[in-house]
Amino acid sequence: NFRLISKAAMNYNILKGLRFSQTAAIDYIVVTDYNYFDATTNDGIDTNGQVSDGYNDNRTLTTQSSLKYVKAIGENHEIDALGVFEYQKVDSKSFYASGSGLASGKLKTLSSTAKPESVTGGNSEYAFVSLLGQLNYSFMSKYLLTANVRRDGSSRFGANNRYATFYSVGGSWILSEEGFLKNMSLLSNLRLRASYGTTGNAAIGNFASLQLY
Repeated sequence: NFRLISKAAMNYNILKGLRFSQTAAIDYIVVTDYNYFDATTNDGIDTNGQVSDGYNDNRTLTTQSSLKYVKAIGENHEIDALGVFEYQKVDSKSFYASGSGLASGKLKTLSSTAKPESVTGGNSEYAFVSLLGQLNYSFMSKYLLTANVRRDGSSRFGANNRYATFYSVGGSWILSEEGFLKNMSLLSNLRLRASYGTTGNAAIGNFASLQLY
C-alpha cells in the first residue's frame, strides 16, 4: 500500500472581519497485490503453479473556497456569516489477472504462465459540488443561534434530479456561564442545545442513472 495525503491552504484578510480562504487537497492511494503459488506446494499443485497480480489506483481531489465575516455589535452581540463552495472529484481504476502452469521455482510472472485464467479491470469516477451559507448569532457569549442552508449536487444521480437543498436551525444556551452555576467547581461546561434540519445521502453506485453494457 502507498498513500499520499497533501493539502495547501491560503487565507487573505480582505477587510476587517472579512476573510477569504482557499484550500486544495489530494488523497492518492495505490494498492498492489501479488500472489505466487509454487507447483510443489499444496496451494499450487493442482494448477501446476499459479500467479495472480492486481493493482488499484484511487485519487481524490477536494477544493474549498470560503468567505467569512465576523462583526461585533456593542458589547453583547456578535454575528458571523460563512459562505462556502466545495468541489470533490474521485477517480479510480483497477485490474486483476491470474494464470497457471509454471516451471517450478523459476519464472514467476503472468507472462510465464501457460494458461490465462482471469483478466478483469475497470475505471470509475464520481463528483460532488456543494454550496453552503451559514449565519451565527451570539448574545453575551451565552445564547447562540445558528441557521444554515446548503445545496448539493452529485454525479451519481440523473441529470433531472442531480441537486437537492438542505437546511438546519439550532440554538444553544451555555448554562455554566449563568451566575447560579458559574461558581460550581464540578461544572466546566454545561450546555443545553436543540436543533432541527434535513439531510440526504448519495450512497448509491456510480452511473446508476445510465444504461450500461
